[in-house]
Amino acid sequence: MSNIKVNELIDDLNRIGLTLKVNIAYSCDKDENNFAIALWNELNIYNIKVSLTKNYFEHVDIILTNPLNNKNVFIEFKQRNKSFQNYSSYMIGYNKLLGIESKKLTPCFLVWAFGLDATYFIKYESDFITKYKSGICNTNYNSASVVYINKCDCSNGFNELIEKIKELLL
Repeated sequence: MSNIKVNELIDDLNRIGLTLKVNIAYSCDKDENNFAIALWNELNIYNIKVSLTKNYFEHVDIILTNPLNNKNVFIEFKQRNKSFQNYSSYMIGYNKLLGIESKKLTPCFLVWAFGLDATYFIKYESDFITKYKSGICNTNYNSASVVYINKCDCSNGFNELIEKIKELLL
């Protein structure tokens, strides 16, 4: 496909309210694109704009915007192998949470997807870091700290996530 046709396609997608990652640098970029398309398929009838953040190191991956009332919802997205859905907790980087807090990227959903049929999520609240302080664990990998979120604290289901998003944006 020529660059001109790719640019036209990108412009068309932007016009209908869907902004995807074009330069797929990481395998997670493709997963984020697929999840964004699934969100857009459910939310476009409400004129909700779905945009993926451009920078790999952003604190969130997806921004949902209702242009009629200027409300936003942010999503930090983690695609995982189906075998991991049986774990009792899910992890997220502590610095990621600090970034969400410091930049006030709320309301925000932390989402772990094991395919659309097994989507777990939790809403980031202002007391989130305090609530999960006991779940902070320092890893040996890059000396990075992660936070373990109990699976039982998460909601389950892509359709349930859509309903929570609609409650906040409409």
